[in-house]
Formats: sequence, structure tokens, C-alpha cells
Amino acid sequence: MFKTTTELDGLAAYQHAMAAHNEKRILETADILFREKGFSRAKMINIAYRADVSTATLYKYFRSKEELFAACIEKISEPDKKNKGASADFLRDVMIGGLHAIRIPASRKVAITLLKQDGLLPAD
Repeated sequence: MFKTTTELDGLAAYQHAMAAHNEKRILETADILFREKGFSRAKMINIAYRADVSTATLYKYFRSKEELFAACIEKISEPDKKNKGASADFLRDVMIGGLHAIRIPASRKVAITLLKQDGLLPAD
């Protein structure tokens, strides 16, 4: 039997809500693991397991650990007064685990920019 337009709209809304929920859960879990273990020791498979998603789902949203790390930084650096300094705290925690291990120049550039904005590195 064919689905009505209303049923399809409901399915699309559900799928969209689930996608947003999965992405949020992945980002929150990655934030925790990056802080606990550092960048180099946090593994994508462990992030997927703790976020209760498959590794395929994780890679659907983020193609690499570097991309996921950059998304974590961007998420906590969004303009929000209650998050002021959160990006610096996140980076400080991750640096203990080896921020130098980030090999993607874009991710490194984001990290350096945020550290400069928070006054933890001298401005150019």
C-alpha cells in the first residue's frame, strides 16, 4: 500500500529528528572522550560505542577523527555567553592528550585561532 503525503511528511520529520539527535549525541560523546583520553588516544570506534551508534553512522556524519574534533571545537565556540572560555578549556584538556597529533591544517588553524581569541596564545 502507498503512503499518503502526510505519512511521508511524518516519516521525514522523524528521520530529521533522529539525525539531529544522533549528531548531538556523537558530538557530546566525542567531547567527553577527547577530554578524557586526548586526541591521539580517542578512537572512533570507542566514540561510536559510547554514543550508542554504529561506526557506519559515525562516519556518515564525520569522515575522520580530525573532522569530528573540528566539529567539537566549532560547537563549543558558537557565540553563547554561557560557553565563554569553553573552547579554551576544551583545547587545554585535549592538549594534555596531544593536540600536536592533529595533522589536518584546518583543524589546527581553528584550534590556534580559538586559543588566540581566549588570550592563551599571543595575537599576531
